Amino acid sequence: MPSDGRSRPTRDDGYVRDNVPRPKKRDHQLHEGRRRGAFKGIVQGSPKLQRAADAATYSASRYHCPNAVGQVEFRIKPNTPCKKRWSARQARSKIQLSILNGVCSDAFTKDGFPRRVWHHDLEEDQWYEARTEDRQAGEYHGYPVRERTIPQELR
Repeated sequence: MPSDGRSRPTRDDGYVRDNVPRPKKRDHQLHEGRRRGAFKGIVQGSPKLQRAADAATYSASRYHCPNAVGQVEFRIKPNTPCKKRWSARQARSKIQLSILNGVCSDAFTKDGFPRRVWHHDLEEDQWYEARTEDRQAGEYHGYPVRERTIPQELR
């Protein structure tokens, strides 16, 4: 107990040192992704999705796709290298197909692209997520994710 008479929480209540809460360590093996609220579903084949699919492009991420030597670029946040080596054309095709089939988030960029798109590779039973951002709307990069991060309605 500190000299001022206040008690500090135990480690089970959250470790505190010098009155500053310390974050708990996270277990990173596959990209955890973020759950973005309830998935409401999107009508397949809508004109909005058709336009987005036609204009979608793929850009390989240096943090997930091995280079010519077979290594991914280092960064502090753990990398999640893709097990599967798809060509840019194959990856773009899978992204476009997922958009057309409505296997995408209901959150859109200001340019009309779904922020997140998911693909389930049945051969290796692995889910992939591709995402885009406002500054590069329509340019997706993908990575493997755990099944639990995929909206329940899509599993």
